[in-house]
Amino acid sequence: MKNMFLALVSIFIWLMLSTLSIVVTVPIILYTLFLGWFDPLRHFQHFMAMMWSHLAFALNPFWNIQVTGRSHFRKHHAYVAVSNHSSLIDILAIDRLNRQFKWLAKESLFKIPLFGWGMSCCGYIPLRRGEHGSIRSSFAECLKWLEKGASVMIFPEGTRSKTGQLSAFKNGAFKLALQAQKPILPIVVTGTADVLKPGSWIISGKTKIHVRVLPAIDVSSFGPDDFVGLRDQTRRVMSEALAEMRRAAAKP
Repeated sequence: MKNMFLALVSIFIWLMLSTLSIVVTVPIILYTLFLGWFDPLRHFQHFMAMMWSHLAFALNPFWNIQVTGRSHFRKHHAYVAVSNHSSLIDILAIDRLNRQFKWLAKESLFKIPLFGWGMSCCGYIPLRRGEHGSIRSSFAECLKWLEKGASVMIFPEGTRSKTGQLSAFKNGAFKLALQAQKPILPIVVTGTADVLKPGSWIISGKTKIHVRVLPAIDVSSFGPDDFVGLRDQTRRVMSEALAEMRRAAAKP
C-alpha cells in the first residue's frame, strides 16, 4: 500500500513539475526572442526559472523547505557559488535562494526539448565532458559571466553523491575563482537525498529540506595557483556545516 501511495505521489509531482516547466519556459523563450536585448545579464529569464521552483514548492504539500544564511549571498556581487549535490531536487532547492546566478550544468540537459532551450535562454552554461577543449570552453564562458558581474553556480563534486556524503571536489570551480578573483560562496543542502535518490523516479513522502548559505571565502589570501588549498578549505567548512545540520535535523 505504501509503495502504491509513493508511486501515485511521484506521478503527481512529476506531472506538476513538467507542467510548470512548460508554463515558465515559454515566456523565457518569447522574452529572449523579442525583448532579450534589454537585459544582457538575462535577469528576467533567471527570475522566471526561480518561479518554477517557487511554484513547485507552493503547490506541493509534501515538501517543506527552509533557507538560511541568504544574506551571505549579497545582491549585485559576483561569486563562484558551490553546493553539495545528492539529488536532482537540489536544483529546485537552490533556486529558492532568490538570487541571480548562472548554472553550470551537464550538456545533456540542454538537449531536452523546450526545457533545454529555456536553459540556453537563461544564459546557463553547458558542461561538455569527453570532448577535446570542451571543459576549457565551459570555463571560459563561466569567466565571461563573472567578469560581467554575474555569479556562477557549480556542483564541485561533478555528479550526484550516491551516499549523501560529500564526495571529492574537482578543481575547476576553485581555479575559476582564483583566475576571476571572485569569492567562493559555499552552500549546503540537506533533505533532498531523502526526496529523490539517484537512479530512481520514486519521490518520497513528506520531507524537510534545508538550504544554508555559508559566509563567502575571500580568495585574495590564496596564491594564484593555490586552488588545492582553496578547494580543501571550502570542502572542510561545507562538511562541518552539513554534519551540524544533520545533527540538528536528527533531534526529536
